[in-house]
Amino acid sequence: MNTDLIKSVVGKQMNTKVSKIRAVGKAEERFREDYLRILRGLRFSACYGLSIEEETADAMRKCAEGLSILSGERVW
Repeated sequence: MNTDLIKSVVGKQMNTKVSKIRAVGKAEERFREDYLRILRGLRFSACYGLSIEEETADAMRKCAEGLSILSGERVW
């Protein structure tokens, strides 16, 4: 995993011991603010071999219908 490319929202380098993706704050609320966060989480999980924390995964499933309103330009 190239941790130089992964930065946290506050600009600090990622902890290399991280093995799970977890939403900041209330996961469902975060995903409803911006449904693209669901895809980003899935992409990070796939690219870096990280699992997704259970509460975060549940929120992703609950909010998945919102993905249909994303514009193609934002997804690509």
